[in-house]
Amino acid sequence: MNYLFYKIKQNPFHVTIGLTMLLTGIFLITHDRYFQWPPLAVWFLNDDIVGGLFSLTGIAMLIWAFLRHQNTSADHVILIIASTLMMLLTAFQFLHWVILGLDMPWISNLCLTLIINILAYRSDAS
Repeated sequence: MNYLFYKIKQNPFHVTIGLTMLLTGIFLITHDRYFQWPPLAVWFLNDDIVGGLFSLTGIAMLIWAFLRHQNTSADHVILIIASTLMMLLTAFQFLHWVILGLDMPWISNLCLTLIINILAYRSDAS
């Protein structure tokens, strides 16, 4: 149990972002009519594959955070994927807000995307 607390204390951002990505993925999987725009891409955006990508990225980040020997190259790949997914989600939520006037959490997701980018920028490149 002390090992888990030590790893959470060592990588709090990775654990938080990993859990957020996992829960966002579960949310997207369970809400099949979340996206309503653009009309031609709605069938793909509401597919469970999109939510699955978020969940898998979150699981990968959590696994990396709790590993004994952490590979920085794997961390960079996971952070790039997480940043890309969150950026796309934020963009689509922003467009829903602008075009359809729907309340979407695009501001908080934009902040999370920026935090992921800062984390990636500051991560050890060795």
